[in-house]
Parts: sequence; structure tokens; C-alpha cells
Amino acid sequence: MIVRYQMAPKICMIEIEVSLPYCSIEPTYPATEAEQEEARNFIDNNLAHLKYLLRLQKAGFSLGILSAEGIWSAILKVKKNPDLELFDSLLPPY
Repeated sequence: MIVRYQMAPKICMIEIEVSLPYCSIEPTYPATEAEQEEARNFIDNNLAHLKYLLRLQKAGFSLGILSAEGIWSAILKVKKNPDLELFDSLLPPY
């Protein structure tokens, strides 16, 4: 989301929110290969999104957590035309 203020139109805020999906995979023993694969994929996907937030922090964003349910936020105040590296950092994980 991009926020621009009428009182300071040359300054805008870029805010990104990431909500990690809810998932419930009951641990079973012995677990099937499909159950293990589902759990592994879910964890890998969450790690990719958390690394995305760290990449945004490295690009200058401030990080925060907006709720107990796990809505993670990154925000940046932009006062000039951003360079291409900033836009590269905005690309989310696949």
C-alpha cells in the first residue's frame, strides 16, 4: 500500500503487510510421506515470507507485528524518487 499525504505530497509511505496462513497438520507417528511433505512445504513457505520481511528491513523498512494472529508489517517513508533496488526488494516470494 502506498500512502501519500496532502500536506506533504512529495513524501509517501510504502506499507507492506504479510499474514502467515493458518495451517493445522496433526503430527502422527509414523507419518506418511505426503504428510511430511505438506508440513515441510508449509514451513518452507513461511520461512520464505519471513526472509522477505528481513530483506525489506535491509532495504530500509521498519518492521512490526500488528496483531496477535501474526500480521507482520514493513513500512518505509520515501522522500525522493526510489531507485530500482527498492522495487526489487518489494518482490514477494513465490
